[in-house]
Amino acid sequence: MKKDVNLQKLKGKLSRGESVYGIATAFHSEIIIEMVGYVGFDYIFIDTQHSPIGSDLVLESLIRAAEVVNLVPIVRVKENEDYFIRIAIESGAKGIVIPRVSTKCDIEKAIKSAKFPTRHGNPSVRAAKYGLGDSNWEEYVKLSNDEVMIIPLVEDKKGIDNLDEIISVEGISAISFGPTDYALSLGLSINGGYGNPIIDEPYYKLLKAAKIKNIPVLDAFKPETAEQSRKLSKLGMTMQLVGSDKKIITNGLKSIMENIIKKVN
Repeated sequence: MKKDVNLQKLKGKLSRGESVYGIATAFHSEIIIEMVGYVGFDYIFIDTQHSPIGSDLVLESLIRAAEVVNLVPIVRVKENEDYFIRIAIESGAKGIVIPRVSTKCDIEKAIKSAKFPTRHGNPSVRAAKYGLGDSNWEEYVKLSNDEVMIIPLVEDKKGIDNLDEIISVEGISAISFGPTDYALSLGLSINGGYGNPIIDEPYYKLLKAAKIKNIPVLDAFKPETAEQSRKLSKLGMTMQLVGSDKKIITNGLKSIMENIIKKVN
């Protein structure tokens, strides 16, 4: 079995300190994913946590669409549970974002769920080519352990307090921060939150800690400008999410209403 070319390209960029760019999707639309790939993005962030996308044939079809257009499929699973992690990987996901990581034990649990020998195995799953072609089970076990990216998502004060322990765990490929849930963990309702010191302080703490460990940071950013992208890239946020399909469509609809329809009426 051969290594995934698109994943190796993405990892190569990250290892050189270059930024890679993705779009988040919450829709069951292979068409949108194909469009993202044809434009030239590096990865697609398939969000099953905040969408009705299930851990089933829907997810598998979205991953398949990503592969067609040379996108690396990264899946945010619904929960830090063996079932969701295993099914995403067996469907072909090359990166797994683990929500609600607050302790070292949380991410160790996720890594065990994602890697053999702890992960339940079956040579006939899609990621192992159904046991067909050049599929080799021994090679697949090693390749899967080596290739799949595990990305903890730190979303609360407890996670920030335990940040040094979390990033010390071997097997982490990148790390992410959840500003909205972090604010909620403090009893605050701050949407997004960047630009607010309450959110910026833990975020920059995460950026600094990750850079010391040479761990890339995956996150969306505002404002969505080239200047902001360059600034955050220098700080180590090199897995950059440039919005979501939902936001792009929402902004497009608002623009039509504000700039055309309301002016006509």
